[in-house]
Amino acid sequence: MRKSILLLTAAVALALVSCKERPYINGPGEPNPQIPDSIPSLVGPLPTPDPEGADVPEGCLDVYEALKIFKKLAAGDITEERYYVKGWIYELDSKHESGMTDYGNGTFYISPTNDGSATMFSIEAYQVYGKNGQKFTSLEQVKIGDFVVLYGQFTNYSNKVYETTGRGAAYVYYSNNPNF
Repeated sequence: MRKSILLLTAAVALALVSCKERPYINGPGEPNPQIPDSIPSLVGPLPTPDPEGADVPEGCLDVYEALKIFKKLAAGDITEERYYVKGWIYELDSKHESGMTDYGNGTFYISPTNDGSATMFSIEAYQVYGKNGQKFTSLEQVKIGDFVVLYGQFTNYSNKVYETTGRGAAYVYYSNNPNF
């Protein structure tokens, strides 16, 4: 009897532990970037909720949802559609400051979380313009920690980076930055 109780307790504990795994589309395991459908529906920490009052258009994708679409692109391909994608700025590119001052465009990276826990799942906002597709006028308009909604086409750059198409073709639709 005692062995039965111990065995039953172990089975219940195992069942509880295995229930904590996030749901996957094609079963558990590491995603294979060469097989887009193997990318889990949730591949990292849960996305940080949108800030209160954020202007997020209907149909806006979070970074995880966007990556599911963009990973299907071959190297050098560009999406036919334009997308709204929301995320948190966690890093400014080394070309960001010169791009802002010389050309009015910003280059930075967004992730689905505001705490840096999901930076391995990111999208590069490459040479994006500001509000309504206008050039940025100040370095203060883009800061690490800002919540942004990007709008534009995306490309698979050399099978290494998923980014917006450059030269102001994409822009920041919304930012919670007070200087935006």
